[in-house]
Amino acid sequence: MKNIKEIIIAIAVLFIAYLVYDKFTAEPEIVEVPVTIEVPVPGKDGEIIRDTILVPTAVYVPNPVNDTLLKKYQEAKDSLTQLELYKDAITTRVYNEKFEDDVLTINVETKVQGRMLDQDISNYYVKPSTVVLDTTLSIEVPKKINFLGGVEVGWPLAPTDLNSTNPIVKFNLGVQTTNGNLWQAGIDTQRNVYLGYSIKLFSL
Repeated sequence: MKNIKEIIIAIAVLFIAYLVYDKFTAEPEIVEVPVTIEVPVPGKDGEIIRDTILVPTAVYVPNPVNDTLLKKYQEAKDSLTQLELYKDAITTRVYNEKFEDDVLTINVETKVQGRMLDQDISNYYVKPSTVVLDTTLSIEVPKKINFLGGVEVGWPLAPTDLNSTNPIVKFNLGVQTTNGNLWQAGIDTQRNVYLGYSIKLFSL
């Protein structure tokens, strides 16, 4: 009897040592998680500074509007009318145009006097936006040792006497190692002892 107890204790110690070894040597499971990250980009005001103002070279092309003005000048009945037409033609004008889309707003200032004198982007504004990044994160999940407990109830299909028709209750204790295999021990109400080992076949 003493030898049986020593054997049981030795087996228990070896099994605990195996569980400790299994816990600390198991490779972590790598789980890939698809992630969508939205990165907000703030808006930004800006100004373009030029050291030198460049006036574009004039390109002369047929212009029906100029011909119309020239005809009006030639058909003017007096010098006062001609003077007014001349003053209108040489008047300096400044035009401000705003160009805008979903990303950018630009204000363009153009100065003309018969020809273009200057054109400048006075300021611009980059609108706030969101950059969407689709990526995958690799996460290490440490494997665990699971301790399980359970109860089973059974009935004999071919009883040999009246007492054998009573249900049998079985109590189980199990340890699932990091590789998914299961060690089990159990005892039932008829004092039968069970030892078992289950192997993980596959996962779905």
